[in-house]
Amino acid sequence: MSLRISMSSGALFVAANLLLPEGLVRYFDMTKHEIKGEEIHFYFTVLNTVPQKNLKKPI
Repeated sequence: MSLRISMSSGALFVAANLLLPEGLVRYFDMTKHEIKGEEIHFYFTVLNTVPQKNLKKPI
């Protein structure tokens, strides 16, 4: 038995943001997705933002 789900791109991105780890969503931008058979492939680019906890206060 195979399950075929049809979703709009916007709904798929929202669902992915709920399921993916927070660090992935925070520091990477999901640029596209591809549905291949029963698999969904997500593609990301790095946002190049420094985590706030790694910033040091000036002396």
